[in-house]
Amino acid sequence: MSVDCVVVTCVRARGKNRMTTLSQTIAGYVYRAQPLDVPEAVQRTVLFHFLDTVGCAVAAVNLPASRLLAELLLSEGGTPQATAIGLPAKVPATHGWHAFAP
Repeated sequence: MSVDCVVVTCVRARGKNRMTTLSQTIAGYVYRAQPLDVPEAVQRTVLFHFLDTVGCAVAAVNLPASRLLAELLLSEGGTPQATAIGLPAKVPATHGWHAFAP
């Protein structure tokens, strides 16, 4: 059973109320952030986790489970939108979450 939930916040933009999702609010903050706004320790931690994630993805490319998942995603078809590490073609963005499922 899954529960779909959308968290919405009201943001004041150009004198008008505009509804945005929590994800859009966070993305806006990240987009506007300058390197000097982020403490150096946080920058190092983010870089570590980013490199760890990419390293794990690359290391797992040729595992049997990864190959099976790749075959499934490519066989599903759909609009090619997202790059998936280790796949020769793009997959629909909606399939991207599968790459991170245990």
